[in-house]
Amino acid sequence: RPQGLVHLGFVRHFRVDPEVRHDVNVRGTKQLLDHCAHYGVQQLVVVSSGYVYGAFPENP
Repeated sequence: RPQGLVHLGFVRHFRVDPEVRHDVNVRGTKQLLDHCAHYGVQQLVVVSSGYVYGAFPENP
């Protein structure tokens, strides 16, 4: 059984189809969390980026 999970997968570009971004970023993450719960994984590391804050005019 896995002891931990490192989640590195995400789509960051806004030019990608919004449904594809949602499928990878939201549904994919939820599926990983569901598997963690099912298999009793206690440790999870999620890699993110500055995109979580949105684009700023000085940093498009």
